[in-house]
Amino acid sequence: MTACDISWNGVANLVRNLYYSDKQVIAIVGPECSSVAQVVGSLLGLPQISLINIHLATSYALSNRTLYPYSFGINTPKFLSVAAIAALIDHNGWSRIGILYDPSVPEYVDSYRTFLNAMKDYTVEFAFTSYVSLTYFPLAGLKATYVRVIVSFLRRELQEKVLCLAYHMNMTYPRYQWILVDPTTANDPLGNVSIVYTNTEYTCDQDLMSSALNRSVSAVIDKLPPLDTITPVPGISDYDPFENCSDVTAIVECVLTFDATLALALALNRSIRPLMERNLSLSDYTSGEHSIASIIQQEIMSLSFAGMAGTIVQFDPNTGYPSAVITSLLQYSEEFGINSTFATMLNGTLHFKDVAVAFVSTDFDRIHRTTPIPLATVVVAIGVVVPLVVLVGIHVLNTVYWNVPSIKASSSNLNHFAYVGCNFIL
Repeated sequence: MTACDISWNGVANLVRNLYYSDKQVIAIVGPECSSVAQVVGSLLGLPQISLINIHLATSYALSNRTLYPYSFGINTPKFLSVAAIAALIDHNGWSRIGILYDPSVPEYVDSYRTFLNAMKDYTVEFAFTSYVSLTYFPLAGLKATYVRVIVSFLRRELQEKVLCLAYHMNMTYPRYQWILVDPTTANDPLGNVSIVYTNTEYTCDQDLMSSALNRSVSAVIDKLPPLDTITPVPGISDYDPFENCSDVTAIVECVLTFDATLALALALNRSIRPLMERNLSLSDYTSGEHSIASIIQQEIMSLSFAGMAGTIVQFDPNTGYPSAVITSLLQYSEEFGINSTFATMLNGTLHFKDVAVAFVSTDFDRIHRTTPIPLATVVVAIGVVVPLVVLVGIHVLNTVYWNVPSIKASSSNLNHFAYVGCNFIL
């Protein structure tokens, strides 16, 4: 089950197949979308259904073991992916950032909220936050705040339009740094885009988009492990995801689906002995047989094996997600290649590769930034600097024109005494 169809046709077909299938289904692999995985996961917790589910979704909500006791995630969860963004921002010392998010897609709202929670550990000012829609693009307001680092939680359709508009508004490298969380945008070449903004139509073809975004975008791939970590599973070397799948996204989906299927196979195999000790077998399973499902669930949580996605597959009992994950940060550029990995985050630690990265040592949030004069500085200038300047001026006049009677006291000593007194008063 891999489709992202949350409509009646999608979920209803699943339920129909579960109840009317001539084969007894024990487990489900998929879906990949969090919105569908949440619906499916809630169904699997009902008393009459006890299916095991290993999904490819990434939502933090799916880590609730009370609501989704039989659901496990094989993919990198959102709360660990956005931690990579937070670590990247902290690593570069960026103190002011802007956020764009899509309120119409629950997964992006979930990512946005999870990111805000992850940033609580860092001292960062959210100088600009706004939603984006097909009829509202707040780039003019964003530009007016002098924010140079923008984190974007947008679906591909909106992201392409925003980046095209950013190019025409001179909001790309070296003055701006964009961080995207949509893996589709980072892995697939951006297409031809047309957008109407302030009664003006802007267009960007594929070549223009690639050229304009050179070094401007670092994409945190929250669903895809770096391709150079994908390795054959020992003993199953005849399976090659690069030959069985058509493109980058499909390759990773194949890898994750393979790891999920292998996890289920191992768990089912290991559950045979504890079932036999209870005079049960897998053939005794029915859709509402929670005792058998619980044994399979326990075996899944005790798994630990080398997966094709580059890490040890081992599920965290508190979240149901893998405890060891890799998040890759890719540089979108012609120079480095769209899929060039410049950093990875493994188990909470950010590791930079030995490659040239345009923005790593650049403090973008201070470039061309106008800083207002603090009120305290103004008060000091008026109360101290101005009288001091006047006093110095009097001293110069007293020294240069000491013999002019009209601007001095009756005695030169008395004149100097008055000058010293003014200094004490100041």
